Parts: sequence; C-alpha cells; structure tokens
Amino acid sequence: MEKLCFGETATLANDEEYTCFSRIEKDGKDYVFLMSNTEPVSVKIAEQNLINDELTLTMVSDVETKKELLKIYKKSFASSVERRMS
Repeated sequence: MEKLCFGETATLANDEEYTCFSRIEKDGKDYVFLMSNTEPVSVKIAEQNLINDELTLTMVSDVETKKELLKIYKKSFASSVERRMS
C-alpha cells in the first residue's frame, strides 16, 4: 500500500470515507487533510505512516499542532493559486 495523495479515498475505523485534499510535510512527518464524503462535511488532519506496508492514519488532536498545520496549508494553497494566475 502507498500513502494517500490528492483525490484518494480512505475508509476510517468508523467506516466513514474521507478524501484527501492536501498532503504536507512538517518536521519529517507526513500529514493529510481529509474531507468526509457525506453531509455534514467534516475535515480531519491525520499523520500518515506506512508500517509493514500498511497505511496507518493517526488523527491529529492537539489544537496547536492543527493550527500550525493549517497555517502551512494556507500558505501552500495561496502559493499554488498565485503560480497559476496570469
């Protein structure tokens, strides 16, 4: 198995499907932003790892870590939009 990339779907332990809409690295760790495929829409941030060729997702629960990752995501998204503007 491979790590999640943009547009790929994962089924979480609660049997709900989430789609990856962003992947970032921070301090050598690989994080994904996940959006639920059902209403009401829910967004989660998870650290992803491959352990014995199995993908594991650990939800980020620490508020400060979430804020830091969200800042990185916002900066990355803004840069991506700016590069595509003509």
